[in-house]
Amino acid sequence: PFALRSMQTVRRRLLSTRRTVAMAAMVAVVVAGSMAASIIWSLGHQQTIAAAGSWLSTAAGQWLWTGLRSAAASLIEQPWYGGARGLLGSPTRLAALSARVVVMTERGRTLLRTVYEVRDEHITVIPHGVPDVALAAPAPARARLGMAGRRVILSFGLLGPGKGLELAVDGLARIAGEVPEATLVICGATHPEVRRQSGEAYRLALQARAAGYGLGSRVRFVDRYLEQGEVLEWLQAADVFVTPYPNAAQITSGTLAYAVAAGKAVVATPYEHARELLADGRGLLVPFGDA
Repeated sequence: PFALRSMQTVRRRLLSTRRTVAMAAMVAVVVAGSMAASIIWSLGHQQTIAAAGSWLSTAAGQWLWTGLRSAAASLIEQPWYGGARGLLGSPTRLAALSARVVVMTERGRTLLRTVYEVRDEHITVIPHGVPDVALAAPAPARARLGMAGRRVILSFGLLGPGKGLELAVDGLARIAGEVPEATLVICGATHPEVRRQSGEAYRLALQARAAGYGLGSRVRFVDRYLEQGEVLEWLQAADVFVTPYPNAAQITSGTLAYAVAAGKAVVATPYEHARELLADGRGLLVPFGDA
């Protein structure tokens, strides 16, 4: 009995200490959020993501990022704290405590109903927001962007392996002879986390792939973060928008929503959001890995 009581005492003290660490982690997250809010307020929202990405590449940014990742792991993933379910309750319980659960797709609604047993009256579908895009002839935008006389196949967004753009390069190689003016334009900076882990390896691999096909001059990279106005201009210049994502479970894509709102022809792999948004002939779905 004495040994058992001693073990229980040690366990309680250990749990208390670890919960203190978890609370400290939460405080760190709040402080970091406050710092981010200050940066956003001082710089203005249009430069925020670019500035944050640049700052994260500094020694101080890397130190804070590593610390926050460790704190989050200690707070959520450790079994002594019950994991995410112990901290927050199950998704079913969370839904029961909520006035509404908001998802961006009907597929999200279905998953909540069938997997987590959330009642339909608690679920609201609000599709991914898009700007009010004016429909315009592509030629003027192409001229402004130095793409006059080209047929533009476009992708945009933060760059990383999850984009599946090697398939787009392979597809360009298949049509290059038949459509000599076709050019693949890949807009966007490398995702900060991808850059931290592997630098520009993915972008360089895409460039090497294009060069291997003899298409180095027909794959254009706009290697920076684009403001919304620039994104819309590239969309106006595009003939076709591509999202060859390899992850079938991807349930939302902001870039896909933008392209559809701009009235562009869209070619996509059949991930969840594409299957829903491009249904009934609103776009072309191609099998995963099929150039």
